[in-house]
Amino acid sequence: MTKLDIYSDKKYELAVKNYLLSDTSHTGSAQSMVERCKMDSEKFPIVILNDENKLVGCFILDIGLGPRQYGFLDGDVALLRAFSIDDRFRRQGYASTALDKLSNFVHQYISNNLSRIVLAVNEENIAAQKTYEKSGFKKTLQTSEGKLGLLFIMEKEI
Repeated sequence: MTKLDIYSDKKYELAVKNYLLSDTSHTGSAQSMVERCKMDSEKFPIVILNDENKLVGCFILDIGLGPRQYGFLDGDVALLRAFSIDDRFRRQGYASTALDKLSNFVHQYISNNLSRIVLAVNEENIAAQKTYEKSGFKKTLQTSEGKLGLLFIMEKEI
């Protein structure tokens, strides 16, 4: 059973160091994700664990200024950032399962005041778009220009 947890050095530091992500063109490494969060108390590093408690994926939930960069000014929106699955665990359903558990996790461990989760996905990253759509994210009319091109903005009510 896949589960989500908030990252802590004590529990997950070694697993993050051993995280395998060969293609970082659409997202950063697990270590860079953790470092980004250490400097901002409104960014939560989240780990995805399989039923053996092995780290299979990770992402950031940004409840601070992150959503504002895509035009979401209300304080009830979280931005999903840097979502990735370790290369050794891809195509095993972990991404979809983690995304399906996200709403309950957010309300239980992050904030009950959040009503939506938004994300930005590169227009060329079709596989990610399909995974997000299967988990209830819908494309908005908004787009943004990213480092690698056009980003579609997607959102999900939670």
